[in-house]
Amino acid sequence: MRKRPLFFICLFFTLPLFLSAQLRFPEFGIYTGEELMLTNCPFDKEADAIVLLDQAISNYDDEYQLITTRRIRIKILHQRGLDKGNINIRFYARKKFETIRDIKAMTYNTDDGTNLMVTKNMIFTEKLNDYYSTMKFAMPAVRVGSIIEYEYTSVMENYGGLDEWVFQSELPTIKSCYELQMVPNYDFSYVVSKSKLYPIIIRPDNQAGNIYYEMNNIPGLRYEPYMDAPRDYLQKVEFQFSGYNRTVRNTGYTTETEREGVNETWKDIVKNLSSNKELGGTTKTNLSIPAELKTMVEGEVKNREKIRLLFNYVRDNFIWNHINSKSVTAGLKKVWENKTGTSGEINLLLVCLLQSFKLDAWPLLAAERDYGKVFPEYPLIDRFNTTVAYVNDNGTVYILDATLKHLPFGLVPYPLLNTYALLLDSKSDAPVLIQNKSADFRNSAIVKMTIGPEGNINGNAEIKSEYYAKEFFINAIKRDEKKYIGEYITAGREGFITESFSYDYPGPDTGSLQEHVKFSSPIDKSGGFLIFNYNVFTGLTRNLFVSDVRFTNVNFGYPQFISCRQFIDLPAGSSMEKLPPDTAIFSPAKDISISRAISVNGNQLEILMQFRQTVTLVLNSDYPTLKGFYKKMVDMLNEPVVIKIGK
Repeated sequence: MRKRPLFFICLFFTLPLFLSAQLRFPEFGIYTGEELMLTNCPFDKEADAIVLLDQAISNYDDEYQLITTRRIRIKILHQRGLDKGNINIRFYARKKFETIRDIKAMTYNTDDGTNLMVTKNMIFTEKLNDYYSTMKFAMPAVRVGSIIEYEYTSVMENYGGLDEWVFQSELPTIKSCYELQMVPNYDFSYVVSKSKLYPIIIRPDNQAGNIYYEMNNIPGLRYEPYMDAPRDYLQKVEFQFSGYNRTVRNTGYTTETEREGVNETWKDIVKNLSSNKELGGTTKTNLSIPAELKTMVEGEVKNREKIRLLFNYVRDNFIWNHINSKSVTAGLKKVWENKTGTSGEINLLLVCLLQSFKLDAWPLLAAERDYGKVFPEYPLIDRFNTTVAYVNDNGTVYILDATLKHLPFGLVPYPLLNTYALLLDSKSDAPVLIQNKSADFRNSAIVKMTIGPEGNINGNAEIKSEYYAKEFFINAIKRDEKKYIGEYITAGREGFITESFSYDYPGPDTGSLQEHVKFSSPIDKSGGFLIFNYNVFTGLTRNLFVSDVRFTNVNFGYPQFISCRQFIDLPAGSSMEKLPPDTAIFSPAKDISISRAISVNGNQLEILMQFRQTVTLVLNSDYPTLKGFYKKMVDMLNEPVVIKIGK
């Protein structure tokens, strides 16, 4: 099923100070007979739990703080849904911009009618990093059939914290609604992103100065292999400050105002952010560049080498704190001194260094693929979640992210492939598409095995990874080597044992990642025959696309080339009883292919498998075709070789 987002743009104009009458909702702790009797979700049968109500109202106080009261009611439908009773309320705690107060929470158990309240001593605050904290508590006595309900109030210093309202989550939702009261004389634009399958109610009240949104009966959005950014498929409404009414004449009896637009076009955004003291303006910071680095850079004739030296210096000497940001909060000099920072801080530091050597470098606002798409038609700053460096060397463009420790210089960061980004220079007036057609995910393996007459294999594999495969696998190995072996070496084969594993990694900018694996494995034996499955070290041992329905696009990110050549020494006196034929399979569009060639040379079996995929994005409407091809491909690769054991 293909889900096309629909978009609606609307502007709020000058708004008065009073509120409209709010819609009535069931009182906290009072449940309907339908809620009590509910045992499954009629529009999402696989759900482990269901959101009965997610409701919030945002208003302001005398100091124009943004005050949001939110209430969430969930029913547990299955044992797998018990973890929904662990509540985390994340908030922006830096400089006390946001606080959480007035938490009220309870569990109602439908089997015995008991109410169990969360007490203050059950609520904890945990600091996540320098920016965010979370309020944590566990709902008491949660079991299948429980209804858990909690509410809280968020207080933000101003409407700059106004976030999107998301109607959908991984759980199906019966009712989600949001009412927003606007600050007088300020305009906000909003964009609704939703599927045409799910209606939305929008009730603006210009006299009261508020607007109400509601959606009902929304299925959950759960993980799917190679899923496009979930954010792109969530039903939601996004807000952005777009203007205000300023006084142009006050006679004492009458006041004349004039609307002043803000960030209404991409050009407006570029103009404002290019000089912003926390973004584009930071690149004019005067840094104390080490003499050794300065001598090295000035000693290079070619700009490419200057760019590479500066990129490597920042990448190798500064530590990312794993927080994505677009801007700098405490100044680049502090980042320079502490040698650590957010993604925006480290990459703006890189831009500053590049500009200090007269290189044509600019900040590039980007949206990582997992964060969600930027739609060029709608100028929304919140669509971006990070800043990287953009350098133009006489027409050769480099997009650099110094937070990626194993990213080879010159390779477009994988998270940004096929996304739109906004360049903060004076000539930019629209987002540009980031692509890289010169590099792929390239992995090749040479495997040598010996099959014993008793049905056992001993072998060695040499695996070579290049370009995106090199970065992907070295990141996985460095993160958790044991987990990497389990997921990428032994996965998919029962009884497969990795007896030893080592690797050679020359660094991000030179050579390839080389892995060395010594392994053993049993073979099925029956009636004097060995049944040998040769599909190892391909990464294609099973079909990931098995669901009947696909909600999201399939986003592979990059082209792929995978090859595996095997040399198998057979038991003495054995013969081939069944040899699968050489074959090649192509997708209807010829953008995915798999080939297999098998030959016998004396007492040695040789097998070559090659997989090529040039398509990087498959729409969910084309999912059935992709699913069918992958099933056919995996079935073919798992066709066994039958070996008759000699007497």
